[in-house]
Amino acid sequence: MKRSQLLPLIILLVVPIGIAATSPVVDDGLAATKWRLTSFGPIETPTSVIEGTTITLEFSRDGKIGGNGGCNSYGGDYQIGAERLSLSRIISTKRACMAQNAMQQEQRYFEALGSVGKFKPSDTQLTIFYDEGRSALNFVKASAQTAAEQRYENQNSPVELLASYFNAVNLREYERAYRYWQTPPGKLEDFARGYADTTSVQLIVQPPTHIEGAAGSVYAQVPTVIAARHRDGSEHFFSGCYVSWSLRRRFGFT
Repeated sequence: MKRSQLLPLIILLVVPIGIAATSPVVDDGLAATKWRLTSFGPIETPTSVIEGTTITLEFSRDGKIGGNGGCNSYGGDYQIGAERLSLSRIISTKRACMAQNAMQQEQRYFEALGSVGKFKPSDTQLTIFYDEGRSALNFVKASAQTAAEQRYENQNSPVELLASYFNAVNLREYERAYRYWQTPPGKLEDFARGYADTTSVQLIVQPPTHIEGAAGSVYAQVPTVIAARHRDGSEHFFSGCYVSWSLRRRFGFT
């Protein structure tokens, strides 16, 4: 994390809209389980998942799958019969990956899902074979997420807005964090590179938050201290004051 002056942010609120549908409940041994990919490729020479990326696969009880390919969320249908797994109607979001190698990894993963066949489950591991059995997707059971690993996004108050920004940084969702800036600090690649040696960031808000009104809007000053931990184990501290504005009870940074 670079030692630079704290700059103003702006947040974008995205509200997902879905249509509920009823589907038959299944109990096939995979239903209601979630897995994390560790490696995939030819059985004899698998390739480990790129450090800093997470690929997941989740099976629901209504015959649906979902997960994250490392950059994009995806979903589809699944069926099991004669010890074989069949996936269909797989769709994903279309967000470009920040890193080229992560994009290539995701494309290979999605291609693999299109040709899956036999699978071998256990309590803690799941192997799914693809490419006519010549290659395999190797998963481990995904443990429950800690609070630090959970995605958080909330703009109902200045402090929650700041927490959302640094949550994106800690999850290495640099594109999401970058979009919060009203005037981005350089290119996305440079912004992400500034956190290359940062393992975690802790937000400390110094009360009180000063709020005042002007021309129908509410402005809030948030005194802030940031503790950044680096890969070499060192910590650096930064202090400053964010200024946010409120319109219709939603906050953003000026």
